[in-house]
Formats: sequence, structure tokens, C-alpha cells
Amino acid sequence: MSGYVAWPVKIKEPKRRAHLRRPLVAYPYTGPTLWDIYVDITELVHVVPELSNLEYSGVCPACGREKFDVTTDDEGEQYFVVDRSTWHGQDFMLPEEVNGMFVTERVAEVIKRGGFTNIEVRPIGRISD
Repeated sequence: MSGYVAWPVKIKEPKRRAHLRRPLVAYPYTGPTLWDIYVDITELVHVVPELSNLEYSGVCPACGREKFDVTTDDEGEQYFVVDRSTWHGQDFMLPEEVNGMFVTERVAEVIKRGGFTNIEVRPIGRISD
């Protein structure tokens, strides 16, 4: 995968806090290695508004960028199409028109296999032909 840097987390002995009944993570930590991941996105991708659930809402007076509102289809789902000419194969994508992050199926599979519980990944679109 590309577009991120990972390093193992070092667990330090926590300071005892009176308001916590028990520590959030047992110390000493004996579970699997924990990783901190920094997503290093250097390029933005663009979403094709005409093929996506986006509605043009004007130009931002502060920054001059076009603004879009996210809409849903008849089933209440969102769908986005990333412009292939702006995608250079990165696994993590930051769309300029939408708040949030898109990832490839490869990243979604790693998250699923890893059993991560602090992230939601769901199919939401495709990359244009």
C-alpha cells in the first residue's frame, strides 16, 4: 500500500486518574503490537460532480473554491466517482469536493482482516473509466 507511514506505539505506565475506575488499556500491555498510522497524502483527487451525489452550492467567499453539498440517492446512499486523471494510484485519497477520506479496496481489506474497531469502511463509489 502507498500513502501512509506506520510505526509501533510505545505504551508507558499511565498516571492514575481518580475519575477513571480502571485504566483504558491494561499496563503492562500484553496485547498485539499497536501501530500509529500517519496518512501522507500529497495529492488531492477530484470527484466528478455529474456522476456523484453532489450538488453545486456556489463559490466560497473566503477561499474562492467551488462548494458542493453531498446528497443521497433514492435509497439514502451516497455515491462518488473519482476522476481517474487526478488519481495516481495512491491507496488513500483526499477528495477536494468532499470532506473525508477515500481508500482503495486494498486498504479496506487490510482493515477488515485486521479487525479494527475504530474505523468504518464501506463501499461508496468508484474511479472513473
